[in-house]
Amino acid sequence: MIGIKKGFPSFFSLLAVLLAFASHHPLASQVTESVDPFYENLLEEGRFFYQEGKTAEVIENLEVAYFGFLDSPPRLAECYIYLTVCHFQQKNLEKAKYYHNEIKRLKLEQQMAAAKLPENLAKKYAEVAAKLGKS
Repeated sequence: MIGIKKGFPSFFSLLAVLLAFASHHPLASQVTESVDPFYENLLEEGRFFYQEGKTAEVIENLEVAYFGFLDSPPRLAECYIYLTVCHFQQKNLEKAKYYHNEIKRLKLEQQMAAAKLPENLAKKYAEVAAKLGKS
C-alpha cells in the first residue's frame, strides 16, 4: 500500500473541494444555462408573435421551444405561461389546463420573477389561472 503523509489531502477530498468550487464559479452557471440557439430563436419568435396577437404562431413555436428549456426553469415557466394563455385564448381549455397544471406540478410559479415576463402577459396569466382554478 502506498503511504500518504499525514496532513496531505487525499485525492477524494481534493476532488470534493474542486467540485464545490466549480459549482459556485460564475462560469459554471453559464455552462448549464447554455441552450441550443434553435430553441432560443423559437422562444424569441414566440414572444414576437404574442406581441403581434398571433396566438396560433406562439403555440406552434413554443410547443417545440420548451423542450430546449427543460433544464432552465425560468424559461420553461415562460414558455408554459405563454402556452397556457394562448391556448386559453384559442378556447382550447384542455391544453390550457395541461400547461397550467405543469406549472403547478413543477413549482414553476417560483420562477415567474426570474422569467421577466411582460407585464401584460403576467396579468393575463393571473386572470387565466384564476379561471382555470375554478373549473
